[in-house]
Amino acid sequence: MKETDFKVARDPLLGEIRLSPLEMLIADIPSIQRLRSVSQLSGAEKVYPGATHTRFLHSLGVMHIAGLYAEHLQLEPHKSRLLRLSGLFHDIGHGPYSHQFDEVVYARAKIAGGHDDQRARILREVVPEQMLEAYRNRMKEYWRKEVQKDLRLSGFLESAASDTDEAILAAFAELCREVNALFEGEALGTPFFNIVQGPLGADRMDFVLRDAYYSGTSQYGTVDLQRIIRNSSIVAVKGVERLCYDEKVIDNIYAVLFGRFMMYKNVYFHKTARAADLMLQKILELLYKPLGLEAIVHSPTEFVKWSEPYFLQQLWKLYHNRDTLSAENKTLVEAAFQLWEDYSSRNLWKMIREVSFSIAGLDPGSIANSVGMETLSRLKSSIQKFLNQNGELQPEERRRFEHMLAAPEEVFHIDTPYKLSLAHPAEFFTNQVYIVSSTQENRKLIDFEEFLKENPFYQTLSNSLLQIVRIYVDSADRDLLQKYRLVPKKEPLNLTTRW
Repeated sequence: MKETDFKVARDPLLGEIRLSPLEMLIADIPSIQRLRSVSQLSGAEKVYPGATHTRFLHSLGVMHIAGLYAEHLQLEPHKSRLLRLSGLFHDIGHGPYSHQFDEVVYARAKIAGGHDDQRARILREVVPEQMLEAYRNRMKEYWRKEVQKDLRLSGFLESAASDTDEAILAAFAELCREVNALFEGEALGTPFFNIVQGPLGADRMDFVLRDAYYSGTSQYGTVDLQRIIRNSSIVAVKGVERLCYDEKVIDNIYAVLFGRFMMYKNVYFHKTARAADLMLQKILELLYKPLGLEAIVHSPTEFVKWSEPYFLQQLWKLYHNRDTLSAENKTLVEAAFQLWEDYSSRNLWKMIREVSFSIAGLDPGSIANSVGMETLSRLKSSIQKFLNQNGELQPEERRRFEHMLAAPEEVFHIDTPYKLSLAHPAEFFTNQVYIVSSTQENRKLIDFEEFLKENPFYQTLSNSLLQIVRIYVDSADRDLLQKYRLVPKKEPLNLTTRW
């Protein structure tokens, strides 16, 4: 059977991305098209104006890079198509504002796996029917035949199967089941999972390249795709297949890891970008009950309607009908709407204190909240002392200071983002990704920890975990604290710290 026809999407980073008929069909279903209106970096665009790219564009890139792996590894058509489609589907569970939705809505709804768990449900309960509808009603006969051919070439449809709704729907459902199975391979460290979402998988390599490009920080997009992929292999380790990389590309691997580190340090965790992200989180928190977000995330068919424009439409509708709401919900909606007005006009929260630290032999994330609360406690003590010593403050200023002490959770926003590391060996070890160490005498497989023991130079780059703790307030409260010199000064922690 000859190869199917295809179409091309032009990408500023990866050039021409070819889509097979089946991939074209999937790219056009509502669950995937929704990703055109889900931002990749959320609040970062308030600092980096070019960072307006979407989960849809990223998903196309992940599909393409997964396909480059499949081509290099000379995988059979079924496995190759499965890898590419898994890349296309991998972010289908993201809600409006991506990771900010995870932090608030999925966490409160007790969906432990966040957008990954949601992806699995959408693939089971929504996607097959959407694919069938697009296949029947949106494709011309020529392309339907090409989809059938693609399904047969990829092994999802028996060669003798008929073109009935039942047969096609069954093929689509099997495809989705296999995509879910691929992601379930995370727990086992399977090669296919690692090709899509492992430490050097298509997801990571695309987001480092793409986020750096659109943020205007291309110097951090240090990914030599071709060389890394060309030096990958699937090798049996104790009878189990594992994804491996040749030792000679270790510097290319570290370049990817360093680029990711610099993106976190300079873009994702930029103090103003995080202020914007925290404001989005607060908006989602305020609207959790008024919008009924818990019920929405537990209904995949309802969830797939929720893009960022749809979310804002619902906020606007609630606000302009707020007099019909309960008193509690009306208060929440008014607060959310005001916060959105501040966010959209870039009247962002202001950082008043930052603490960054690393502790030898300990995960700094384990004490980050304590550091934040201790820093806030010292600030509150300073405010209380100031009030005790200044009895002639303007009434409004005294009221605001007293509110800071009475309801600090409404004024101060503590941010403890993910800890930063250049190359933490655990991510390679946990995912069962190996290094092929070759000499003239022999060729052996070693895990990342063993590689670091044999190469002390790289060990020095891999030990430190850096934690950042920040405290934010709105601009008016920052100005008030600055007016009376109450913004906390930088002072050393009672910890063993290093950059």
